[in-house]
Amino acid sequence: MTLRLRTFWLVAVTLLGFYAVLYGISSTIFLGSFKRLEHKYMLQRVELARRVVNSLLETQSLYVRDWAYWDDTYAFMQDGNRQYVRSNLPVATFLQLDAELFLYFGPDGSLFEGFWHNGSNVVTAPPAAWVAAIQESGRFSRLSAKHPPASGLIGVEGRPLLVAAAPILNSNAMGPGRGTLLVGRFLDDRRLQQAARPAGLNLSLVSRPNDVPVSAASPVAVRTEGADAISGYVLIADDAKRPAAVLRVQDARWIYRQGKAGQHYLMANLAAAAVVFLIVLMHLMHRLVLARLKRLDRGLARIRDAGEADLRLTVEGNDELGMIAVSMNETLDRLQKVQQALRHEALHDPLTGLGNRSLFFQRAHSALQRLRENQSAGLAVLLIDIDHFKRINDTFGHGAGDELLTVAAERLGRCFRESDTLARMGGDEFAVLLDPVARKVDAVHLASRLLESLQEPAFHNGHPVRFAASIGVVFVGGGHIDIEQLLRAAAAAMYRAKREGRSRVVVFQQAMHEEFSAGLPL
Repeated sequence: MTLRLRTFWLVAVTLLGFYAVLYGISSTIFLGSFKRLEHKYMLQRVELARRVVNSLLETQSLYVRDWAYWDDTYAFMQDGNRQYVRSNLPVATFLQLDAELFLYFGPDGSLFEGFWHNGSNVVTAPPAAWVAAIQESGRFSRLSAKHPPASGLIGVEGRPLLVAAAPILNSNAMGPGRGTLLVGRFLDDRRLQQAARPAGLNLSLVSRPNDVPVSAASPVAVRTEGADAISGYVLIADDAKRPAAVLRVQDARWIYRQGKAGQHYLMANLAAAAVVFLIVLMHLMHRLVLARLKRLDRGLARIRDAGEADLRLTVEGNDELGMIAVSMNETLDRLQKVQQALRHEALHDPLTGLGNRSLFFQRAHSALQRLRENQSAGLAVLLIDIDHFKRINDTFGHGAGDELLTVAAERLGRCFRESDTLARMGGDEFAVLLDPVARKVDAVHLASRLLESLQEPAFHNGHPVRFAASIGVVFVGGGHIDIEQLLRAAAAAMYRAKREGRSRVVVFQQAMHEEFSAGLPL
């Protein structure tokens, strides 16, 4: 996997993890605040539901008081006139007042007269159990002239009954009181929804209150019902503080949906920002790091493949990558110096600093190749051997011998051109490649100068030491010949110089070396 792809996946996975963490945080904090707001809103709706029930009781109390503070009702409680019943309590009155019970209690709380509209076109006496439940509370069946009107809720056979009662007085609200008038109507979904419609409530009774998490200690509860609905519950107690009904306010979870939409909008923006961030980051990574690393890699590959020690990396910027390029260039500089030192050691004599046999062979080979291509040029090889060098070592020691070799190398080096090559072939033997040389006499003349320079005395520990050399010269003006042949020819001439008395220059001739069978164009 490339560094670019690895970087992309690393950043992408990091952003995904960061996005997941933000999503969890937004669900806990951001969306949680909307849930708390939704819960608070539903508590307000539950309180509004209570007010709806209270408004039903207040409306019921208003017309109960009108009926109780009426001379006809006051007279009816005294004489039981049936004309009052026929005129005032037909079915139409129950329907108009939306009532189901009219109960008249005497001053002692006993039922004087009772009327029940059972939902049909008949008004009959109420069930005795209902009357007993109302009388059991005591508060609604025995109101004296001193008592104000009362209203509340009573549980009757498992059904909540809204009751409003007032003492029966004359039209001036004066007594003495002749009993209590009670009007009742059962609380059902129809009446709740009709009363709650102006407030915009979806209000109903809970048919199975045991399934709802409300109690006398905690009469209000809010519960979500899926992702789309939420309900608030409130327990309504009767006059004796006993549970009589549970109301449910149901509403759509529009607050939660707004929070959810806000969360999705936020996370979508974060996702878009993350994508833009990833694109910008990858672009910056490509521009500032990856592309520069690629150029560094290509530069190193170019240096490796070209094999040229002078090539260097391009330094871009002053940051870490720029410092890497600088460090690599410094390393290449040091390697080049080491290579040059190794190459120099491989091609030069460590004692005299002159070229060695390998360097001489390389340059001689190149010179012979040029000679084959250009017949007008010529070259010469001089082989120099120090005379009686073994005697010098034996007399003054090897240290003195090395010192004299160094002196000889220095003197020889003064006599040559830059194009010529002087090399120590080993021991006290030196070789010279004169390239180019137009004439043989020029090579002989240079050899004579070398001989003269070596004949000057040298000094060791203040004592003069005289030494000379035998020099063999071979000149090549053209043709095909190799370096080994040249050196054998030069050696033959040098050995002829030694046999003839040393300290002299001898030019190679064919007769000098019996084993030299290849003809040389001299």
